[in-house]
Amino acid sequence: MRMFTGVVIEADTDTELRAVLVRVTKQLQATLAEHLGGDDALERARLVLASLWGIGLYDFLMRPKRRSPLMTSLLAHLVARPRPGS
Repeated sequence: MRMFTGVVIEADTDTELRAVLVRVTKQLQATLAEHLGGDDALERARLVLASLWGIGLYDFLMRPKRRSPLMTSLLAHLVARPRPGS
């Protein structure tokens, strides 16, 4: 998260870096949306990324020495494929 935060801050003034960050983010969204499936998959993929980034920042500030189980739990919950009949 420390590295990611630094890249985001630098991208605020570096338009080339910002373009790379946007491109990579869109690729990640598309990959997540494909995994999630459904009509609203892209919107849910955006929510997953925003949630993970927010929790990552929170963990960075509140638990700088180790990753919280909250991040692992949220990721598992948000990207879990629905089971047939659920």
